[in-house]
Amino acid sequence: MKHHYIPQFYLRPWLGEDHKLEEFGREPYSGQIRSRRRGTNSTGYEHDLYTIPGADEQTKHNIERIFMGTVDKTAATARDLLLSGVIPTGELRYAWSRFLMSMAMRTPEEMRKYKENFVKLWMKPVAKYQAEYERLRKEGWPDTLEEYFRLRDPTMAPRQAMVIATDLMQRET
Repeated sequence: MKHHYIPQFYLRPWLGEDHKLEEFGREPYSGQIRSRRRGTNSTGYEHDLYTIPGADEQTKHNIERIFMGTVDKTAATARDLLLSGVIPTGELRYAWSRFLMSMAMRTPEEMRKYKENFVKLWMKPVAKYQAEYERLRKEGWPDTLEEYFRLRDPTMAPRQAMVIATDLMQRET
């Protein structure tokens, strides 16, 4: 599924008379810069960028469909107010700041770094949790909490990374 890290509403003010944008990019092999006309649905996305690992088919795209959809829809309303010279208040002011926070995190590069670092930290539990695990550990269980996590549910850490990412994007502080 296409997950738009540059929301379509955000691109619309730059559409030409043909309802397309001028997209610039580098050719993968030659490195040469090329340009082409694209619609908002055909640029600024990566397939499955916000997919929830380990989720079923019905819910694995909920971050894109539900969370990002809400973020972008309310931000579009706030943006329209801003462009008309009105400073949003209340929920729309919050919606605009939530959108700006999401823009700082939602690019493919940032999401990859975030998920990688989150999983690394998740899989290296602090000493007190390892000690508690050793105290509770039953015969046949792995020696370390890290091994236990990997065997129990290998998608737990990357799944939690995605859930917590949505919390970070909408944190009021």
